[in-house]
Amino acid sequence: MERMYVYYGFLALWGGTAGTDAVRMGTEQGWGVPIAVQGAAGALLVAVSGWKLATESPSDFEVGPAGFWAVVIGVSVIVIVHLL
Repeated sequence: MERMYVYYGFLALWGGTAGTDAVRMGTEQGWGVPIAVQGAAGALLVAVSGWKLATESPSDFEVGPAGFWAVVIGVSVIVIVHLL
């Protein structure tokens, strides 16, 4: 599998997690600036990841191994902790 698809897929997953968490908090606690910013950031992360997947070629992907694994492991931990 191409690393580019994994990388941007995990970034989109992170954005989706942040966005859904912001919606949950906004409906439970009321909307404030921090919650709105988190929701907007999550939506933008999903949108930009999708745009990069649609427009970038896998041969142009230039993220090093350390950055790639930092995103994959970091997002995995965020999602696991979020589900607990």
